[in-house]
Amino acid sequence: MMEVEILKKGTASHTAAKESSRKHVEFLGLLSATMQADKAVYVISIFLLFLVELLGFMYSLILDCKLFNL
Repeated sequence: MMEVEILKKGTASHTAAKESSRKHVEFLGLLSATMQADKAVYVISIFLLFLVELLGFMYSLILDCKLFNL
């Protein structure tokens, strides 16, 4: 009888460990997806910053041309 209880406890412990491992893998997957989304946002924001700088340069160039009648 005692052997059956030990076996049940071992099985329950093993099941809990598998469940914990599965949750850990899911968390790592979510973390990886979040990091990839963060990278995408970072790249897009740098691209938009570059566009704003380019538009500002073009605008100042146009104003300089008008100012100096070029």
